[in-house]
Amino acid sequence: MFRRCIPEEEVEGILFACHSSSYAGHFATYKTVSKGLQAGFWWPTMFKDAHAFISRCDACQRMGNISKRNEMPQNFILEVEVFDVWGIDFMGPSQPLLVTNTF
Repeated sequence: MFRRCIPEEEVEGILFACHSSSYAGHFATYKTVSKGLQAGFWWPTMFKDAHAFISRCDACQRMGNISKRNEMPQNFILEVEVFDVWGIDFMGPSQPLLVTNTF
């Protein structure tokens, strides 16, 4: 597979397209470099330049990672059987009332 070697002047533009553009997704270093490699670009300090570019990215620095402290707690879903919530009273026939209806 042939890759184009990129001059230093074009590195920022390629990193912007692979990381900060509207279709890039602001991914981390490895994913940004792999997007550049898939597009057919290569230069010797690709990982180092991508890491430096991402550490200067304003949107990535503002957002940061979601830590366990900021994460919503996960509640377990209770498993119940079908008839666990039904209740039946076994009382027998009720006392006859003045009316002839019995329950």
